Amino acid sequence: MKGMVAAVGFDERPFLHCLLEAFRRKSVPEKAVLLVPITKDKRNETVMANLKDLLRGFNIDIEVKELDPFDLLSSIASVYDSIREFEEVVACLSGGMRALVLAIYTALLSLPMEVHPNVKLYLEIEGDPTSGKVYALDEISSHLLGLYGRKDVRARIIEIVKKVNEEGRGATFSDIHKVLKKERSKATIHKTLEKLVEEGILVRNGEGEYYLSWLKKNN
Repeated sequence: MKGMVAAVGFDERPFLHCLLEAFRRKSVPEKAVLLVPITKDKRNETVMANLKDLLRGFNIDIEVKELDPFDLLSSIASVYDSIREFEEVVACLSGGMRALVLAIYTALLSLPMEVHPNVKLYLEIEGDPTSGKVYALDEISSHLLGLYGRKDVRARIIEIVKKVNEEGRGATFSDIHKVLKKERSKATIHKTLEKLVEEGILVRNGEGEYYLSWLKKNN
């Protein structure tokens, strides 16, 4: 299922710009998850009514969630429960309360890595609709994995495999060991590779070559 998720504030325009971008990319959502604070006021209710009318006109299902902006962890879990069914997601990060936007972003990062290439983040500068830009979540999550710690063997292996994959081939154990041989033993590298495969972060083919799971899926 294709979905959209957005925090809704006092202005429809950020959501509308995001929706137009989804149409432009031929990723029209089948369902929209709209987040509002439990402390919403009449301005918010007016915007919600307008968006509901619009979305119904496009036959887009609507789920409205009222979240406590002061309970971030519960908000993240609630958003995750709503978006986990989506195979493709367009997320609008330009409107609504910052706490709810943060809940959206964190929930998206928590999705399985193989879904990340199908998640697009729409962001624009407040007051400037021409500034809208789309970011691919997998580019961000891959970068973050490399920043978690240069000395962390998992992050280092993921970096190496990603670099080799981008050259158009699978990474061999020799490729990885060549880079890490001064830092880690063969046994540690083998054990870590097995764990990454087990967790679904890496995929190993019949020839013993390794791929990042989300890159392999899209090849």
